Amino acid sequence: MLHLLPHLEGKQHIIWDWNGTLLDDVDFCIEIIAAMLSHHGLPELDKNAYLKRFRFPIVDYYAELGFRYDVVPFAELSKHFISRYKEGMATRTQLYDGVRDILGALADRGVSCSMLSANHEGDLLKLLDNHGIRNHFVHVYGLGDHHAVSKLQRGKELMQVISHPPESVLLIGDTDHDLEVGAAMGIDVMLLSGGHQCHDRLSALHPRVARRS
Repeated sequence: MLHLLPHLEGKQHIIWDWNGTLLDDVDFCIEIIAAMLSHHGLPELDKNAYLKRFRFPIVDYYAELGFRYDVVPFAELSKHFISRYKEGMATRTQLYDGVRDILGALADRGVSCSMLSANHEGDLLKLLDNHGIRNHFVHVYGLGDHHAVSKLQRGKELMQVISHPPESVLLIGDTDHDLEVGAAMGIDVMLLSGGHQCHDRLSALHPRVARRS
């Protein structure tokens, strides 16, 4: 990921998304949702379709996949997904290649970092500790539940504690939701393909889309 450094020139603070940006969990997430669809007799979802259809808020995404909340409440589906995710995340997810390198390079250049994620904040802190990279983040902002509704409000709160002007802050994420959040925060955004949404989908929305490698 060191190839991203030239694109970060002039920025003093980087806000990173977690899932699909620094953490490679895409295939594992597809496996879980595919099993849920199969269990409920819904159409299959391969990787190409997933990358084209995944979006926030998750409650709307699940509905688009065919889940009926009058049959199985969203809270129950969400609980099942999180349970399966927690069971396998230690062995089925990993940092993308080069994550530690770019975080170290930014620290060497005096560029500070924060984390903004739709993950439950307590879980997020544990994950960063487990991967040994929590020390790279001045602030870690997640959500207060497991329903992944929106990072927008948390992003606005994060901007209140970052000691840099908005023009010197950059948000890096892997979905169109990150673009929406960055716009609401009043900061620049760079999107990474190879995460939870495909390159063509991202590049149709935003001119700053970088490939993973």
